[in-house]
Amino acid sequence: MSNTDVIEPETDMENSLPQAPTSLFHMTPEQRAEAVRKAETAGQVEWDGARYLKDSRGALVPVKSIREEDLLEDEIVRRGLFFAKDMAAQLSRLKGHTYEDLGIHDALLEEKKKAPRGGKKGNRTFSTFDGNQKIEIRKSNVQEFGPQLQIAKQFFDEFVRSKSGGIDDENLKTLIFDAFRVDQEGNINKSELFRLFRRNIDDPLWTQGIQALQEAIRVIGTKTHMYFKFRDGPEDEWVTVTIDLGKA
Repeated sequence: MSNTDVIEPETDMENSLPQAPTSLFHMTPEQRAEAVRKAETAGQVEWDGARYLKDSRGALVPVKSIREEDLLEDEIVRRGLFFAKDMAAQLSRLKGHTYEDLGIHDALLEEKKKAPRGGKKGNRTFSTFDGNQKIEIRKSNVQEFGPQLQIAKQFFDEFVRSKSGGIDDENLKTLIFDAFRVDQEGNINKSELFRLFRRNIDDPLWTQGIQALQEAIRVIGTKTHMYFKFRDGPEDEWVTVTIDLGKA
């Protein structure tokens, strides 16, 4: 691309995605089509009779000089983000409305049973009259690891080294390696780490490692999860409504 294809804007022009409406679901097909079209071209600005897109450096590039595949990619990403923002807003409203409705239900029960108002509530399940649909509220601990985690690792490392002939059980060696492996952000996979508790090894170093690991676990709070489930009948398996893109 030549220098004549790039124009440095004199002022900072808006180049953000348009805000998704209250809900695309409530729009007519014509309104949805128009909203999507605007989202796809939201990054384009018109100047002196021509249309431009900002590049990664903030410079305006004529649309007609951009490769077709790059324009298509730009539109796909903008369209995807537009729908994702709308879906996120819908999920936020779903969560808020459902908690509000269940809170009203709890208040009515407390009033009817003359129970004390408020107080901490644990795991709960709300069901339809036929028992084939339910909403589950589940609380789980939010955990982190203290400095004892490094001490635990040292015990397990020493356990491996103490076996002069090596550990016969390769699965055990892999288990220890995976337990303390960190990702790119430096985080440890808790599920892999907790697998160490399932092994009963008669060795002082292993026992000390498990004890240090137990001392490293800190509960710093709780997190509340909401699950929507249904089934066709009493003999059928429960199906969880998927609202996680990673599991859809």
